[in-house]
Amino acid sequence: CGSIDLLYWRNVKQSGAVFSSVLLLLFSLTQFSVVSVGMEIAMSQDQISKYADKILLYSNTCMKELRRLFLVQDLVDSLKFAVLMWLLTYVGALFNGLTLLILAVVSMFTLPVVYEKHQAQIDQYVGLIRTQVNSVVGKIQAKIPGAKRKEE
Repeated sequence: CGSIDLLYWRNVKQSGAVFSSVLLLLFSLTQFSVVSVGMEIAMSQDQISKYADKILLYSNTCMKELRRLFLVQDLVDSLKFAVLMWLLTYVGALFNGLTLLILAVVSMFTLPVVYEKHQAQIDQYVGLIRTQVNSVVGKIQAKIPGAKRKEE
């Protein structure tokens, strides 16, 4: 059973077991420290090497993208990033990291099923929203000199 099947609740018992276990662990972490809830974790040298390579690749990709955003190589992307960071300050003020993680887990197990059942309606509304956003971004780009996207 793949992870996608778990999220779409193809096997209800398996999905329920994983969902409830993860949620129980996260709720336990809200009440107790990581040390009291955690277990001893040992990794082999091969596992450490494999994960280190993945982390290094991911870190390099993130650093290149962040450098591009901070140096304003593309004005529109940099503005979007700035707005996202500004919005995240409000999200961070409302929730702590563990609460956000719990919300993410609940969303992972509910949103795919809801989308699968109501795909046509959701796609229609997303299309309308995308059209409105593109219209607003187009108007802003037209008014700001140098805000036009570079052709790639």
